[in-house]
Amino acid sequence: MKHKYLLFLFSIITTITYAQRDIQLTQYSLNMPYYNAAFTGLDKGIHSLLLVRSQWIGFTKPPETQFIDFNGYINKIKSGVGLTLIHDQLGYENNYNLHLNYAFPYYWDDNKAISIGASFNVLWKRLDGSELIYEDMTDPNAILANESFYNYSMNLGVALLLNDFQFGISTIYLTNTNAHLSDFKKPGRHYYAFGQYKFNVNDYLSLTPSFLVKTDFVVYQGDISLLSIYQNTLYLGVNYRINE
Repeated sequence: MKHKYLLFLFSIITTITYAQRDIQLTQYSLNMPYYNAAFTGLDKGIHSLLLVRSQWIGFTKPPETQFIDFNGYINKIKSGVGLTLIHDQLGYENNYNLHLNYAFPYYWDDNKAISIGASFNVLWKRLDGSELIYEDMTDPNAILANESFYNYSMNLGVALLLNDFQFGISTIYLTNTNAHLSDFKKPGRHYYAFGQYKFNVNDYLSLTPSFLVKTDFVVYQGDISLLSIYQNTLYLGVNYRINE
């Protein structure tokens, strides 16, 4: 069984999380169980990830994200299980997200499988409304105090593994409403499509191009990335985001 541990990945690339949308992760290919539970333990490995991202350094209360993920394949139950914890701060808003993942893959060869995954999601949102200034301070929808909100939902995904090729589609906040009916307290459904192919350049170096399409049917975005891995230890990647 493969054991890979990526302990610290620090990124200062400026990315923007748009209101009422899910978090943006530039290194999304390392975090696929968050977007699609079907990838949990799909390669029969055990993975842990700690990611810290700081943006707009020098500004007051800049966007910050801390991301912890642990997932792997449990041979006794022939399934993948995982846990993801996220803290995402944007100004006076703080989001705490918990995902509990389960995936059931069917293998018809060592590196060929189809997987169905689901996760239970708890989202805790905190907003210090006392620091906000509204155009109309009498707006009945305005949040003027320090308030907290909880949201519980389910996520669902399917994934395909064909040797060095991976593909998957998924939805997050499945049990919530559509995005155009969502609000600060309850985010709308998000949909994802992901694909990647790993090219082994030699015994030491591999190159993996990938894409991630994201939408809530209000906003559409796409990421195109190239990740190089040296001796399964050193990771170096570039990413381009469409419709930032």
